[in-house]
Order: sequence, then structure tokens, then C-alpha cells
Amino acid sequence: MALRTIGSGAFIKHAMKKFGERGAISYSMFAAFKNEGLVMILSASLFGVKAAIPAILATLFELAWVAMVEAKLI
Repeated sequence: MALRTIGSGAFIKHAMKKFGERGAISYSMFAAFKNEGLVMILSASLFGVKAAIPAILATLFELAWVAMVEAKLI
């Protein structure tokens, strides 16, 4: 999950900066965020609460990604 979120966001940010795109941070944030809220609701209602745990963990990694981009760590 961390690779999916942080890896895709970092790749897009690096690629956009390499090609001189001014909105690199916006694109990298868009690439990293997924519809985790919808996934949590659907999986919990259809399959039980334990099925929502991966989506909850992915949300935590997405929040960490936002913090790293804000702090300019990546």
C-alpha cells in the first residue's frame, strides 16, 4: 500500500519536474489519492468490518504522503 501511494506520487512528481511542468505537486497528489472512503464503506457493508482494514491502512499512508509533500521531504 505504501508503494502504491508514495511510489506513484513520487514517480509522477519526479517525472513532471523533469519535463518542467509547474504543477508537479498537484499532479503527484492527484496520482497518489484514491477513493479510500468509498472502498471502506462498500467493503465494510458488503463483507464485514475486517474487509475495510486495507483501505484504512491505505488512508494512513495517503495522509503520510501529504505530510511528506508539505514538509518537502519528497
